[in-house]
Amino acid sequence: ILTTSERSDKKPVYYASYEHYGKLLKGGVEVYEFQPSMTHAKLLLIDDIWATTGSANFDPRSFCHNEELDICSAQPKLVEGIRNTFETGFAQSQQITYDQMEKAIVLKHRILGNAVDFFQWQLLSMRSRNSIKCHMNEFA
Repeated sequence: ILTTSERSDKKPVYYASYEHYGKLLKGGVEVYEFQPSMTHAKLLLIDDIWATTGSANFDPRSFCHNEELDICSAQPKLVEGIRNTFETGFAQSQQITYDQMEKAIVLKHRILGNAVDFFQWQLLSMRSRNSIKCHMNEFA
């Protein structure tokens, strides 16, 4: 995963995301934080044969409520372009290890992260309780 760093323009969202790094790292996922600036790219590359890009975030709000548009393709030139974008991004990023993550989670991360999770749940609940139920287990 290549994600935004603490340079994010939405600090509470960054801290909320940080709370999920532990599960990813324990599962063997490599997490990198892009250092030069805030990144807003939404790219996915699978096995160097399939890619997607578009406006959707990987969250319940994008999947259930927002009007998003993504393009998915196995077209070699698109896949290569996205792979090159990732390689450039990784070269400008810091890899996060589980030990670093454990040391970096301080009180402000926990407070802000939990607050963001709570408000996100509240906002989604108000929109449509039924549509959330159908998707929330996918993100657990």
